[in-house]
Amino acid sequence: MVLDIDEVLLCNTHLNGFAAAAGVQGPDPVDFHVADFFTDRVSGEPWGRADTGDPALPGALALLREVVAQGIRPFFVTGRLESIRAITVEDFRRAGFVGAPGAPLEAKELAAGPASVLLMCPDADDPPPGQSTRPFKEGRRAEIEKARRIVFNAGDQVSDLGLHGDHQVYLPHPFYYTA
Repeated sequence: MVLDIDEVLLCNTHLNGFAAAAGVQGPDPVDFHVADFFTDRVSGEPWGRADTGDPALPGALALLREVVAQGIRPFFVTGRLESIRAITVEDFRRAGFVGAPGAPLEAKELAAGPASVLLMCPDADDPPPGQSTRPFKEGRRAEIEKARRIVFNAGDQVSDLGLHGDHQVYLPHPFYYTA
């Protein structure tokens, strides 16, 4: 299984500004928090969003637990830069994906190196503003596919998918589109 991180597992829409055209981030953030509008289905309470770290989207933790329980190894391919790996791992910890009792992942799986399931964009390969991370993401999926069968591939942007895996699931993001 290959998953994008942002807006597929973790919600960070509240960190994005939308003053510029699609593909170009503007300097002035818009003050809205899409995540504030989720509520817990059981309690009806507002779904928590810590101001420090990105919250897991509803169902993300349950999905990862089930995938791991079925013996499927999840891989995470993200356009996040390698220089923020520690922050990303901390986001995974806060979301309960790693480090908590019953967490589906182990911290060592997220460390940099050839055994990592967290594939991040090298800082040197960071595309200029308005350019796509598609070559990086498709390249990583192709590498995974050389050694493993990808049964499920999900992302919120078409550039997250390519033609890799048995099933590609496009979860369109309602607030932005990247090429």
